[in-house]
Amino acid sequence: MNKELCENVEAFEMQCYRRAMRISYVEHVTNEEVLRRVGQDRGLLGQVKSRKLKYFGHTTRHDSLEKDIMPGPSTEEGWRQTVSNLGQGGKLPP
Repeated sequence: MNKELCENVEAFEMQCYRRAMRISYVEHVTNEEVLRRVGQDRGLLGQVKSRKLKYFGHTTRHDSLEKDIMPGPSTEEGWRQTVSNLGQGGKLPP
């Protein structure tokens, strides 16, 4: 996950806490104060990363189209062509 996506996940988590506690942004309550009121730490990003790793492990242990696609397309042909070849019974290029 890149930095921007991590920041978006953390912002979403805080937005959910604010909605649950009915705290408006015009009240100028800091994120730390929101977390203190909720009695939670930031945990959503850790859960997302953990589940992403578990899913990766799941797909690498089993034969599936997802396992073939995970490494990504080669530099010689585009993603659509790679998926098209796989759909026709082809293999991933080296």
